[in-house]
Amino acid sequence: MTTYLERLSKTLWLSLIPVCLACAVFYSSYQSKIFPTISQPITLSQQDAEKMALDANSSIQLGLDSKTVQTASAYISDRSIQNYVTLEGGGNDELNSLITDGKLVSANWAVRLYIPKEIQENHFYFTPNGEFDGFRILLAEDKKLPNISKDEAEQNIRTFITTHPLANTVFAEYTVKDYKSNQQVNGRLDHTFVFENKNARIHEAVPELTARISGNQLTEVTTSYKIPENFIKNFNQMYSYNNVLGSLGFMII
Repeated sequence: MTTYLERLSKTLWLSLIPVCLACAVFYSSYQSKIFPTISQPITLSQQDAEKMALDANSSIQLGLDSKTVQTASAYISDRSIQNYVTLEGGGNDELNSLITDGKLVSANWAVRLYIPKEIQENHFYFTPNGEFDGFRILLAEDKKLPNISKDEAEQNIRTFITTHPLANTVFAEYTVKDYKSNQQVNGRLDHTFVFENKNARIHEAVPELTARISGNQLTEVTTSYKIPENFIKNFNQMYSYNNVLGSLGFMII
């Protein structure tokens, strides 16, 4: 004889079937927006990326000792710009079109060079097809270097980027957006410039280039996109809602 609890359980499970079907239809319709599909051939191998980083390291004044340096690398996607283009900048097809046309670099090989127990690390970045995409050197705060003026620092940055162009970056179209200086305890003066190119914006996302001079040495040239704050807030809120719904679904199951 069927008990009341058995009938209630059966009714509950039957009532969940339409909900599950609706969720399946929603996932199928919005899969490309929830999980962007990237059509990006990777022609540069991990080993070649590390070799290029070691070659670059040996050509700079702040290069690490080639006899003791170690490497670590990973292929990293810029999820922030990928999510933004997919949800606000034209969709998944537009994202892949920008990548195919060479108008957007949304992933790269990141190679970390280091010597165990030493503070300094040298990071180099390369696009999937092997183009130079920037670098960053992490120095100890007490590293002593001669100081130069703001104007000299900016000129050194412009000279470097002119002779070592970055992928998908027409630096002549960039203007200074922000500048700050920071004096370390040992007297070393660090200059940080942020350049932007509003003419190359993707919807409302503006490409930026950050460059840093530590003392008299260039220690950073990296690129990124300034994503609108409203999108970041809404996306984080949506992500939180998804987590809540996921937790509720797990509890029901």
